[in-house]
Amino acid sequence: AYLMYTSGTTGNPKGVMLTHGNLLSNALASEAAAPREPTALVLGWLPLSHIYARTVDHYTGIVGGTTLALAESAESVVANLQELRPTHISCVPRFYEKLLAMVAAPDPAVTGKRLRGVFGPRMEWLGSGGAPLPLPTALAFFAAGFPILQGYGLTETSPVLTFNRKEHFKLATVGQAIDGVELKIAADGEILTRGPQVMKGYWNDPAATKQAIQDGWYRTGDL
Repeated sequence: AYLMYTSGTTGNPKGVMLTHGNLLSNALASEAAAPREPTALVLGWLPLSHIYARTVDHYTGIVGGTTLALAESAESVVANLQELRPTHISCVPRFYEKLLAMVAAPDPAVTGKRLRGVFGPRMEWLGSGGAPLPLPTALAFFAAGFPILQGYGLTETSPVLTFNRKEHFKLATVGQAIDGVELKIAADGEILTRGPQVMKGYWNDPAATKQAIQDGWYRTGDL
């Protein structure tokens, strides 16, 4: 189990109670959505104090049997990519934007060649979450042969709700719901979800829990 605090961007940070069942179900479903071979090498550099890296890098690696290598620092990610030649990496959009700005050339073919030089020949796909990925960035990486598979989720949902599949990849989307996740749109457009991934509740805050989870559906606050 895990007590993970929210970032507090929409109010005071809340302690999110995630059970073993929450985390295991989300790790299994996430790995099933984008299966990797046991020989896969994942480079992780996002903080494991956040649920994104904790589940997508750490827990999926446990259930899938992959190897996780941790970058020495945020500044060393590019060097570590070239040193380790991993098969997968998951990042926030800002990383891809900054990397593209670093290697961009007037000729898209040159940009693509430089990106391939950074990621190497073993990279199978790139993951992205935490914020929307700008379409121009996604297009540049796609043209270089690196589809960036976007996903969507929240701390309260362990976190993954949706993820693009490589075989059903669609630009400018966050993909389809992973196994076990139910989604629906409320009358006001809010995204609601229920399933084994939804938190037990907020630590010592039954009022906030009652407001967030109604009739079994978690209210994401997203439209």
